[in-house]
Amino acid sequence: MSKHSMFVFASMLSFGGIAFASQPLSVAWSNPPTGYVDTRQDRDTQGAKMGVDSIVIAFLDPVALVISDIEVFSNVARPQVSSLSSNQDQTQWTIYLSAALSPGGGTVFSIRNGEVLLAYEFRPVDLNNDGVADGNDVVALENALENAKEDDLFDVNRDGTVDGNDLTRLNELLDGTDGFVAWSGFVFPTAAAPTCCCNGGNCSIAPWGNCLNPAACPCGTFTCAGVTP
Repeated sequence: MSKHSMFVFASMLSFGGIAFASQPLSVAWSNPPTGYVDTRQDRDTQGAKMGVDSIVIAFLDPVALVISDIEVFSNVARPQVSSLSSNQDQTQWTIYLSAALSPGGGTVFSIRNGEVLLAYEFRPVDLNNDGVADGNDVVALENALENAKEDDLFDVNRDGTVDGNDLTRLNELLDGTDGFVAWSGFVFPTAAAPTCCCNGGNCSIAPWGNCLNPAACPCGTFTCAGVTP
């Protein structure tokens, strides 16, 4: 995903002895990385619900973040940001969610009005990443097993190991075991082009083109450029 840029005023703030620049945020890395697709089942071997429920993001410079700096967009059930924590110099932050990301769609986190966008999808058993859960995913897993590929995205049953049990579980899920019939041949939604949403001088990105107040554009002093999540 390309980084989203904005025009900002160059001023410096001081907070707790750490200097913060009001300039576009620069991300060193995030975990999961943006663009991550979770292809495992949405529960562990004991039946507990599973999925991405926190995000760690590292910035190149100290950043002061509050929950209101983070907007969440989704075409499935949308979690809320429940809390934040950081390391001592505030270059690394953990975003805790009210619930794990929901399967069957995508979720985008917009930080500071779109300066940083983190996009994730949860598509159980779509192992070949073609948007459909079907027999081609069985072939993808068989190839992974043959080549001893230990990518955790092939750990279908979430037991920590990629092995024949994942192949068994994959076939069960495609056959509708445990209520997973919806995933068999299910085509997942595709995000539409994002829209720059404006409200006075505040701009943000709506990844699926849904502005709360599109009539408020143009933004005026601040501008935002479209990116594809």
